[in-house]
Parts: sequence; structure tokens; C-alpha cells
Amino acid sequence: MKARIAGRAHIVALASVAILVATGAWSTVRAQHGGGGHMGGHMGGHVGHGHPGGFGMGGGFGMGGGVMVFNVGMGGIYPSFAPMFVVGPGFYPMPWGPPMGGPMFDRGPLLPPPPAGFAPPAAVRRVALARRSDPARSAQLTTIGDRMFRAGNLKRAEERYQQAISAAPELAAPRARLAQVAIARGRYAVAAQRLREAETAEPGWIQKAGDIQAVYAEPGDFARDLAKLESHLQTQPEDRDAWLVLGSMWFLSGRTAKAADVFRRLDDPNRRADVALKAFLQASNQARPPAPPRPAP
Repeated sequence: MKARIAGRAHIVALASVAILVATGAWSTVRAQHGGGGHMGGHMGGHVGHGHPGGFGMGGGFGMGGGVMVFNVGMGGIYPSFAPMFVVGPGFYPMPWGPPMGGPMFDRGPLLPPPPAGFAPPAAVRRVALARRSDPARSAQLTTIGDRMFRAGNLKRAEERYQQAISAAPELAAPRARLAQVAIARGRYAVAAQRLREAETAEPGWIQKAGDIQAVYAEPGDFARDLAKLESHLQTQPEDRDAWLVLGSMWFLSGRTAKAADVFRRLDDPNRRADVALKAFLQASNQARPPAPPRPAP
């Protein structure tokens, strides 16, 4: 009877070792057996020695009728005729089945939390990513764009004006220059929008603006663009954007009286407010020469 039980124990031990070998999840395996259900007894079979992967086997009917296998590579707990695998401070099951009791293994967090101060607050990140204004750089790029504009290279001039806006988004000058590029191309709706953007970015810039004719290489170039705009209005007199652009060119070239007449005609309380028109109207009223004093009676 004892021989039959020992044979069965050997079979269970061999099967356990075969599973370990097949999965590559073993390094040293030892089977122990006892007698009478107590820890006493003798070692059965052989004990593995030498390089990792060696193993020993033993038959027995110890530990309450089970075979105990110690595995350094993987781990898990199985009762009654199932191997018990022990690894480090915890226990976890082999991959081919769920554990049948025993403590659960807590793997813990996959990564340690970042150190304090590693992730800056959102407000700090917004400040770090915010574009810093550089008015000096913007003015330099605007000057380069003016040179390109005088040379007739509208594409390169437009690029420099766009860069000037990026360098200092709060400045109106490069936006007003983009309006001149659009006027030279005959795109009056775009030019009017650029004027609105200039007033939105820097309210009151009109009062500080210089003579727009200085952007042109020759006075004839300015007169040519102006004549083209007036010709457009003769064929499309309802184009309010083109009228706004014409009034702005007159105002920015010193013809404030003619410009004021255009702005007053465009002013319509029944229409949506136009930020550029409102600004030019205000500037025209301030630029209007004072009335001559009345003669004494």
C-alpha cells in the first residue's frame, strides 16, 4: 500500500516538474514527503544542485497529502496535490489556472508617482507656453516688410508683416500694412478686415499713424492704387468695405476732410457696429479744423 502511494506521489512530482520545464518557469524544484501527515519524514528522490534550472524530485505523502514545489522563477498557491510556488515576499498563481485559496498578490503601482514639482500647475504651463511680445523685433520685421513692399514683392512683404504680428500681436502697424498689401492686390474686403483687426489689437492707433504714402516707393504707386480703388467703386458703388478702405487711405494720407465725408456717409445706426469705421469717425472729428471765430457784432 505504501509503495502504491509513493508511486502516485512520484507521478505527481514528475508531472509538476514537466509543467515547469514546459513553461520555462522553474529554476530549482524540491519535492518533499512526510509520513502520518506531519513534517517529519525523510527526503525522497534527489535534490537538484549546480546551475539554475537543475531540479530534484522526491516522492512522499507529506504536508497533509500534497506535493510542495519551491520555484524561484514564478509563484502561486495550490492546495491538495497541487504545487505551491513561493517567490519573494508574496505569492501568485501559475498562468494555467486561478488560485484555489491563499493570499492575493498585490503588484502595486506600475510606476512610482512623479516627484513633487515635476508636473507644473496648469497656470505655470500656460505662462511658459505663452508667446512673449517683442515690439522691437516686430518693428524690425515691419521695416523689412516695407522694403519688400516698395520693391513690389508683395508675397515676401506679407510674410514679414505676418512675422511682425507674431512677434507682437498687440501692435496695429503690421496689420495696417497687410491692409496695404490687400489694397495693392485689389482685395478690398480683406483690406477692410485688416483695418478692423488693427483697431481691435491696438485701439487708437489711427491717431499715431503716419502718412501711409511713405510705405510706397513713389507717389505714383500710391496714386495708382488709389485710382484703381476709385474705379472699382464706380462699378460697384454699394461696396461698403471698399468705401471704408478709400476713406482710410484718404485719412492716412492727410486728406481728412474728404475722408470724414466718406465715414459720415457710411455711418448707419441701423447696421451692425464697425470697429474700424467708429475709430476713423472719431479720429476725423478730432482732426477737423476748428471753426473760424465769429466776427464781433
